[in-house]
Amino acid sequence: MEGVQFRADLERRVSETLQSVSDQGNSVVYIEDMHLLGAFAKQGDEVDFSALLKPYLDWDNLRFVGACTPKDFSRYFSNQKRFETYFQKIDVEEPSVEDAIKILQTVIPEYADYYKVSYENQAVEYAVTATSKHIHNQFLPQKAISLLDDAGAYLVSHPEASSGALVDVALVSKLLAKVCKSETLLAEGDGEERLATLESRILSKIYGQDVILP
Repeated sequence: MEGVQFRADLERRVSETLQSVSDQGNSVVYIEDMHLLGAFAKQGDEVDFSALLKPYLDWDNLRFVGACTPKDFSRYFSNQKRFETYFQKIDVEEPSVEDAIKILQTVIPEYADYYKVSYENQAVEYAVTATSKHIHNQFLPQKAISLLDDAGAYLVSHPEASSGALVDVALVSKLLAKVCKSETLLAEGDGEERLATLESRILSKIYGQDVILP
């Protein structure tokens, strides 16, 4: 939207973009956060993106796929029949932890190349399992991808970042702790791993009471 001052200018940009995509033949246009189209239409915004797209929805060599959460769909599209005319609702279930790890393994090389960093396999797996356990208002794989994206950006924005910088479990855990506003995620990890180090961590905080520990 930057630099767009008039509706006619926006219409021209949309038209030129879709025409360019259409010229490639049998193209699919993916609309992320599609609920924003419904939001503009519902609010009677001066710039109605849904109306701008309507002429192109009937083109044979263009197909549109949009994504939004079930909550956003219900809020913005449930009562708009015109969207049902052009779009079929498909519910996509959240992938399992195992499937989410496989998904991240296919996309993480792009983030590694973009930030010029390396991602440990353990860090990728930890991002999936830990976000699945501790973040409940988002879904896999996006919440794990966002965390690893933040990890790459963190290395780049700090002095210690370099072309050989490594995203490891410790860094991912540190950033996740900030997201969850909890220190319990830091350092040793979750579950059995934390229990295995419980005695040493207690002794590091409490002095002169070794006898009370088994």
